[in-house]
Amino acid sequence: MNKEEIRKALDCFEKDQFTDAKDILSKEIRVKKNSWLKTKLDLKEDLDEEEGLTKKQEKLPEPLKKAIKKKKGIKDDEEEEEEEEE
Repeated sequence: MNKEEIRKALDCFEKDQFTDAKDILSKEIRVKKNSWLKTKLDLKEDLDEEEGLTKKQEKLPEPLKKAIKKKKGIKDDEEEEEEEEE
């Protein structure tokens, strides 16, 4: 696991930013779990695509794509703009 990310999660927790801490830890655990499984199963490709949608998912209607991105923790362009404004 990435020690810097774990420290960041602990800092968020100390600042009462519990959801941020949970998101960081969840991501780190998921990455480590997938890496372990990939090694044990001798897979050549990653188990989940963190960077975006699959080709089939790209063809879905916009509301469904937004829901999938939200579940994967991928921010929309609109969400990024809202965060920049804050």
